Amino acid sequence: MISRNSLQILLPSIIDPSVHRGGAGTVTRAILQLLGQDPLGAQIEQVLPASTQGRFHRARQLA
Repeated sequence: MISRNSLQILLPSIIDPSVHRGGAGTVTRAILQLLGQDPLGAQIEQVLPASTQGRFHRARQLA
């Protein structure tokens, strides 16, 4: 249950921080952790990109 006083954030991201191991993933994970801690205690909903890895792999195979 979400209280009336809780902060809710919709966070679009160009990477999926749960699988991205580069700098962008590290920074995104840190931001999510900081926003979720006190004093904000934000409820964060991420909007993740659709996977394009398979599409690029197929394009390379056709070239």
